Amino acid sequence: EWPFTGHIKNFKVFNETLTQAQVRLLFERDVDPEEPSSTMRQTVGCKTASELSDDSSFVDEFGHGCYWYYESRISGQSNCRRNAMAQAKCPVACLSVEQCWGSSVTAKAVSM
Repeated sequence: EWPFTGHIKNFKVFNETLTQAQVRLLFERDVDPEEPSSTMRQTVGCKTASELSDDSSFVDEFGHGCYWYYESRISGQSNCRRNAMAQAKCPVACLSVEQCWGSSVTAKAVSM
């Protein structure tokens, strides 16, 4: 049984081995079939560490910032999953955005 639980949005087969440059070009510029004005990486793709950061000005309706969401996630609480705005504004603290494979730098959360 295949453990894959998602869906495949874009699948390609090539009749030759791609170079590193060709793979990079596909990674950066492959058009999203459902959003032709955007690339796959823009709509559903991963982010590199340099593209990820928490919004240091974000404060939720209870006065909690990204660092609070980070601490709650580390302690096993599911506060990030309950707050869509926190997921959007605190992607590092909430681990709400996929980090690209091969990123050599770790993204940094906002600290106090």
